[in-house]
Amino acid sequence: MLSARLRIRLSDGREHLVDAPGSLGRENRVEALFDRFKSMVCTRPPGHLLEVGSRARMGVTRRDWLPEGWHYTGMDVVPGPNVDVVGDIHLASSFLPAEGFDAVMSHVVFEHLMMPWKAAVEINRVMRTGGVGAILAPQTWSLHEEPCDYFRFSRHAWQALFNAATGFEIIEARHDMPAYIVAQHLMAETAFRELPGMLSSGVLFRKTGPSTVDWPVDPRQISDDRYPVV
Repeated sequence: MLSARLRIRLSDGREHLVDAPGSLGRENRVEALFDRFKSMVCTRPPGHLLEVGSRARMGVTRRDWLPEGWHYTGMDVVPGPNVDVVGDIHLASSFLPAEGFDAVMSHVVFEHLMMPWKAAVEINRVMRTGGVGAILAPQTWSLHEEPCDYFRFSRHAWQALFNAATGFEIIEARHDMPAYIVAQHLMAETAFRELPGMLSSGVLFRKTGPSTVDWPVDPRQISDDRYPVV
């Protein structure tokens, strides 16, 4: 297995050797978590799967792996390819059937949600008890698709969204894909040394019952931010 070291020469002549944060070509553990989710779905009786943020912006869809008999619903806040339902996940229970889905997935969408905790409650309302879900989102990433870029998630953050109060249990949470953070202006507080951020984070969860909390706020009452259509 390949590995690498980076030699850094500073302006004062000092040199440092920095080990790569991971082996080249190794498995992305967050994508492996998503593979585990797919395996769990494939071993279940046929049901209904909801994808939150399904628009195929670059021609990529995630519906073809579903086994025969499963029904797919792609939801996105803007219309486009691979979108069956146009709507905001913050308001999902107002236009999707209550407890209508056996599985829910979302890929790099939650960082764009103004209130991801409200989204978790809404997901609970449209999932059947015992249903499983997988969400992938960045932990370290540049600002993108502003103004709708609000949050980043470590593997520890998911427990704030998916817990007994919101009606879930976490099966597994991970973050991976280390990346060094290099500040434009180097100061004591921006010298992150060899501490990496993680480009990717994910959670695999199960609905255990109805949510006991609510967040009766419409995001449109807070901001008029509109997701950029690109």
